[in-house]
Amino acid sequence: MMDDLAYLPVLKLPVLPSRITRIFEPGYVICRDDVLLVLHYVQQKVALEDPLLMDLPKPRLITNFQYFSEAAMLLLGEHTSSYSTQERLRTCLHEVLYGLRGEMQQSSMNYSVS
Repeated sequence: MMDDLAYLPVLKLPVLPSRITRIFEPGYVICRDDVLLVLHYVQQKVALEDPLLMDLPKPRLITNFQYFSEAAMLLLGEHTSSYSTQERLRTCLHEVLYGLRGEMQQSSMNYSVS
């Protein structure tokens, strides 16, 4: 029986879009791992020279970087659980993902479960 399971195809469904979508739900408390997830995701997209980011105008790329830096700096603070810091983090992460959100919406639609 266990040998049969070894031959089953493995679906690689992206967990990322649903996790990122959850961050922006009202009342959701953003944790350190959520911020790191988004920052790492954006870092990978930049490293891979994702066309969605490369097509953005230079001023918008600078704005994205500003929010990326601010989110990273907020992680260093001691009080990330306060309401104002949570809202600031949510804003920063939302702006950091500017240009990539269309891709996430499409990939989450591709894997939606009815």
